[in-house]
Amino acid sequence: MDFLYSKEQLNSIISIAYITKDRPNELIESINSCIKNISVTFDIYIYDNNSQIQNTNIILAFLESNKLNYCYYISKENKGVSHCRNFLYRNINSEYIFFLDDDAYLLSKFDFLNRILPIFNKYKISAITSISIDRRFKHSIIPFSYAKDPTPIDFEIVRSYVGFNHIIRKIKEIDYLYPDNLIYGSEELYFSMASFRLGYNVAYVNSYIVEHKPSLTNRVIPKDAYINGTVNSFLIKSYFVPTLLFPLSFIIFLLRLIKKFIFHPKNIFEAIISYAKRRQKKYILRFSLFKYLNFILLFGIKDAL
Repeated sequence: MDFLYSKEQLNSIISIAYITKDRPNELIESINSCIKNISVTFDIYIYDNNSQIQNTNIILAFLESNKLNYCYYISKENKGVSHCRNFLYRNINSEYIFFLDDDAYLLSKFDFLNRILPIFNKYKISAITSISIDRRFKHSIIPFSYAKDPTPIDFEIVRSYVGFNHIIRKIKEIDYLYPDNLIYGSEELYFSMASFRLGYNVAYVNSYIVEHKPSLTNRVIPKDAYINGTVNSFLIKSYFVPTLLFPLSFIIFLLRLIKKFIFHPKNIFEAIISYAKRRQKKYILRFSLFKYLNFILLFGIKDAL
């Protein structure tokens, strides 16, 4: 690991964080969308996951020519998104981190000081997400799991946030945004549940818009994406669910796999083995039974288990 430009010189209230690998054009377009729509001073942190040197040079030249405040980390191997975001979470100086995918673009004005920061200051909020568009899906606007109880007029409480568009408040009691070994799908649920355990909530606002235009570079096939997402979602819940409720959670996990792969049992076994390999004790942060029942009441059995 190496980095260019001293991070000690960066101290803006909010930083934009990217993980990238060989997508210089998409990343530059994304940064330009931030320059256009964000009025407050921000820093840029980039974790380069072993891009080809010519692509790295294109990005660095752009950052320098635009006189941006940046810290550019370079890895000699692909560490995966979870590891990289954990690294940035620990090393970014700003109290607030706006994580964007390198192929996601800010389409509207982002009024951090007047629309976003007051929510963090007034309420116990750990993360904020917003209108998120991804045209790969049937409904291009990403749906959320909303809390069933009434929420403040400024925002709505949701179970988790969108991976390609979210603002994190750094919380000293939480060491990881995600388990390092997770691959593609549902990783963001870990920080959401860890913060809920501490009394925080995740907020959805409609004050800005981000569109995800996924590059064809470095994408997984749909079957693998489903397995990864389903395994990761259950794995993360298993770190928090009280021991008494674990059997029920596991049964629901199996039923989801059977419903999807009833004629492909090999995929079901693949998912179960993947869960067993990914599970690590160091990430366990069990809720009390009362706290988890409250979580179930807030979001329903389907989303909580």
